[in-house]
Amino acid sequence: GKAKWHQVTSLGLVLVGTDDALLLINGDTGQVQWQRDDIKKTLQFNVREVEGSPIVLVTSLRTN
Repeated sequence: GKAKWHQVTSLGLVLVGTDDALLLINGDTGQVQWQRDDIKKTLQFNVREVEGSPIVLVTSLRTN
């Protein structure tokens, strides 16, 4: 899907939020490092990196 938002991490990787997934992309090569299809339509302020590490924290509010 189309990127709704993106942010560059302290490690130079790019977090990208779409309607369909959350992705981490290598900014130098464009290669997808990982993709989480279970994290959909996440707003940028709900995603935080643990600076200097590959860890990303995601707050998700789900309603049934």
